[in-house]
Amino acid sequence: TLSRGSPESGAASNAVHDTSHLFVFTGVASNKAGVGADKRMVADFVYERSKNSSFTQHQLEMDAKQKARTDAMAAELHSVESGMTEAERALDVQKASRLLQELEGHRCLDRTYCVVDMDMFYAAVEIRDQPHLANK
Repeated sequence: TLSRGSPESGAASNAVHDTSHLFVFTGVASNKAGVGADKRMVADFVYERSKNSSFTQHQLEMDAKQKARTDAMAAELHSVESGMTEAERALDVQKASRLLQELEGHRCLDRTYCVVDMDMFYAAVEIRDQPHLANK
């Protein structure tokens, strides 16, 4: 989902980048009980109306900091990988595979969790009982 946002990391461009992750909606942009919304439309609408708020500015600053950390980690990883021989890379892959097998061996799937989100159910019941509320 692309939404308009401020230029990345102080760049003086009018770059368009994804800002939908700055706003979390449970249900609004999903398809609950057949009542869905266009996710891009919702993200664009919210961003356009809140882009100058202190909340959005803070979220954009935190996002820029996270992007800088991610870019630094990616550069470090690339640097380490470029200095590795094929034998070293193969050894690391073997170590990772062994660790994964060990962790899978300890994984417990004895419990089952069920999360039931009933808010739309109650709203649908009220709309059924009081149809005049349908467009409120």
